Amino acid sequence: NKKQAFPNTGGLFCFFSQIIECAKSTTFLRESTKQQGGQLSLHIVWENYPFTQELYENIPNEVFTPAILEYDGMNKKGLRRYTLKFAGQLINYLVDEKENLNGQYWSAQGLTVESEKVR
Repeated sequence: NKKQAFPNTGGLFCFFSQIIECAKSTTFLRESTKQQGGQLSLHIVWENYPFTQELYENIPNEVFTPAILEYDGMNKKGLRRYTLKFAGQLINYLVDEKENLNGQYWSAQGLTVESEKVR
């Protein structure tokens, strides 16, 4: 067993599979929509560490990765766009008016997850 200390920088820690739900637990999604902009600093917690590199390419071999979630406007269907930036990677998310995740797009990894609303 290997122990890993939490970074002493403080801030928000979010499991990778729950980025939008984690941001939703703050006021960021609501406030960024009102202000039509904004960024949220966070640390991604890789719940599949140490196997992250076996699942994804070019991901740091670490439990915690600093990241920024940024509001990026609305699409034609009225879904809010957010971009997660970390370690040279970009993941785009689509979120509805009730702050529910409707789409996740990680082009560098060739991954797309969409709800029926997006199609």
